[in-house]
Amino acid sequence: MPDSSPDKEVSAVITVEGLFASFENEGLSKYLVDSQTVREITEAIAEEFPIAPYLAKFVFRNLLRFVGWVIRKSAAKGVAWLIGKVFVFVLKLFTKIPWLGPKALERLAGVQVSLSKSVKVRRELDCILDGSATTLSAEAAKSFSAEFQLDLKQYEKTIEILEIVKGVKKSLKDDSNPQPPLEIPLVEDIATTRLRFAARHIPFLGREGEMAQLSSFCDCADQFSWWLVIGSGGLGKSRLALEFCLTKRETWQVGFLSDHTTFDKWEKWQPDRPTLIVVDYVAKRAELIGDMLAQLNSRSDLECPVRVLLLERHKDDVWWDQMVPNTSEGLALAQSQFDTMIF
Repeated sequence: MPDSSPDKEVSAVITVEGLFASFENEGLSKYLVDSQTVREITEAIAEEFPIAPYLAKFVFRNLLRFVGWVIRKSAAKGVAWLIGKVFVFVLKLFTKIPWLGPKALERLAGVQVSLSKSVKVRRELDCILDGSATTLSAEAAKSFSAEFQLDLKQYEKTIEILEIVKGVKKSLKDDSNPQPPLEIPLVEDIATTRLRFAARHIPFLGREGEMAQLSSFCDCADQFSWWLVIGSGGLGKSRLALEFCLTKRETWQVGFLSDHTTFDKWEKWQPDRPTLIVVDYVAKRAELIGDMLAQLNSRSDLECPVRVLLLERHKDDVWWDQMVPNTSEGLALAQSQFDTMIF
C-alpha cells in the first residue's frame, strides 16, 4: 500500500504546487490559449499516467480550454491565481489515486520538463517572428527538421538584408534631409547639479497660465511662428521651456538648440512632425538665430508647423537689431513674431 502518512501527503502537496509554479515560470500561461499547446499537454499527460488516455485527455483538455478562455477574457491577476488553484487541485487528485503509485509526482515532473522545453523553443520563434531576435539557439534548433532549419537560416539572411536596407534608407534620408541638433537637457538630480534647471530638483508649480499660453503658441494657425520670453536669471524661463517640451515630446519634435551648433540647412530642412525649437541665451548668437528665423519665415513648403521659442534675460537694441535688422526681411520676420512674454 502507498504511504499515506501526513508527512508524505504534505510533501506531495508542496511538490505539486512547486511543479505548477514551474509551469508558470516557464511562461506557459501565454500559450494556454493555443490549441497546439493544449494538445501537447494532454497527450503528454496521457502518455505519462497509466490510465485510460480518453480520461486524461477529457479532464485536462477541458480544464486547459477553460483556462485559455479565461485568459483571453481577463488578464486579472486574481483570475490567474484562481485558475492556478484549480490546476493544482486536479493534480492533487491524480497524485492521491492509490494505484498510480509513488511515481506520480516524478511523472508530472517529466511532463513539466518536456513542456518547458517546448515553450522555450516556441518563445524563441515568437521573438524571431516579431523581429526582436534573428537566431534560434542550437538547443532549440534540434527540435526541428533539417528542412525547417534551412528555411529559418534563409529567413535570418532576409532579416539581415532588410536591416542593411533600413540602414541605407536612414543614411540617405539623413543626407537628403539633415536634422537640427535638438536636445532635452535633463541631468541627474544630485548635490552638484540640483541648482540647475535641468535637474528639476524644485517642484514645478504655479505656471499653468504660461503653459497655456505656450500651448496657444503651438496651436496657432501659422505654419511658422516665433516667440520671445524675457526675464531675469533664476526666474524660471529655461525650466518653463523644459517642462513644456516634456509635455509635447510624444507628438512633437522638441528640444533646445545646441549652443555650439553649426547647422545651417534651414532652407532645406523638412520637419517630419510638428517641431518646437528652444533657443536659450539668444544674445550670444543673435545674428545666427536671426538667419535661422529669416530662412524659416521665408519657407512656404514646410510640411509641419515649426515654432521657435527664444529665451533671454534682457532685450536691448544691440542684439535685437542683429537678429531682426531694419530691412524688408527683418520687417517680415517681426510680423511673424507671435508675442513677447515678460517674466
